[in-house]
Amino acid sequence: MTTDSTATARASDGLATQRRATSATGDWAGVYLKETVLSPTGVEALGFGAFSLTMLVGRLCGDRLCGRWGPVALGRAGALTAALGGLVVVGLPQVAPVLVGFALMGLGLSVLAPLAFSAIGRAAPRDPKPAIALVTALFYFGYVVSPPLIGMLAEWETLRVALSSIVVAALAAAALAFMLGREAPDAA
Repeated sequence: MTTDSTATARASDGLATQRRATSATGDWAGVYLKETVLSPTGVEALGFGAFSLTMLVGRLCGDRLCGRWGPVALGRAGALTAALGGLVVVGLPQVAPVLVGFALMGLGLSVLAPLAFSAIGRAAPRDPKPAIALVTALFYFGYVVSPPLIGMLAEWETLRVALSSIVVAALAAAALAFMLGREAPDAA
C-alpha cells in the first residue's frame, strides 16, 4: 500500500466512525429518548442538541488540544470519550444520563474528522486532493447509510442494541488512532 492509499485507509476509519455516529445520533436520538427512555414531551430534541453543542466546543478547542497532546493521543481520547458516552446512552436509559452520554459522544467525535483530514494532508503533502476526495466520499456514504442500518438493527433487536454499534465503532477508532500520525507534537 502506498503512503497516499495508507493515509486514505487510516483517515477513512476515523471519518466513518464520526459520520456514522453523527448521522445515527441526528436521526435516532429523539426516537431513543421518546420510545426507549420514555422522556417527557419536548425533551427529545435535547439529545441531538447536547451532541451538537459539545461537538462545536470540541471542534473549537481541537487544534489547541492537538498541539498539546498530538494527534494520536487526541484521537484515542476522543474515540474513547465517544465510546464512554455511547455506553452511558445504552447502559443508563434515563433522561439525564442519556443527555450526558450524547454530549460525551459529541465531544469525543468532534476531533476525529479534523484529525483524519490532517493525517491525509501530512501523508500526501504534494497532492492530497485525490485522497481527500475519496475519504470525503466514504464519509458521506457513512452519513447516508448509517441511519437505515441503525433502523434495521433496531427492528431485529432493539434501538439500544442498535446504538451499541456506535460504541463498537468508537472503540475500533480508538484502537486505530495510532494511524493518525506522530505520537506527540514536534518539539519546536
